[in-house]
This record gives sequence, C-alpha cells and structure tokens, in this order.
Amino acid sequence: MTTPQAGIVITLTEIYAEVRDMAKTVGRVDTTLNDFRKEVTTQLQDHETRIRADEANRWPRATLGLYATVAAGFGAVAALFIIR
Repeated sequence: MTTPQAGIVITLTEIYAEVRDMAKTVGRVDTTLNDFRKEVTTQLQDHETRIRADEANRWPRATLGLYATVAAGFGAVAALFIIR
C-alpha cells in the first residue's frame, strides 16, 4: 500500500459525514420537489376548471347565433312564398 501524500488524508469518518450531509440535502430537495409538484397540480386543476367554465359559457352563445341564423333563413324563405 502506498503512503498518502502530505496534506491529503481523508478518513472514513469524514467520508461518512459527507455521505450523511448529502443524504440530508437529497431529502430536502425531495421535500421541495414534492411541495412544488403539489402546487403545480393545484394550479393545473384550477386552470383546467377555469378553461372548462369558459368553454361552457362560450358554446351557448354560438348555438344561439346559429339558431338565429337558421330562423332568419326560414323567415326569408317563408317571406318569398308569402309574397308570391
């Protein structure tokens, strides 16, 4: 076995301490990511709800416009037959 160079000695205790610190850091990152995921999921659900409500409010207006156009067309055709 070779002797370590002067000033570069890393013990198993130091390695263990670094691994424990890394595990704590990974745990904090995991917690932060879980919180972020929950927030994004909540925002996505809210966004989806608002889009669905907007779509539900928009379709009746378009349908009413279509019905009005069809009624006007029937009225015009009826007027042609009545005028004759």
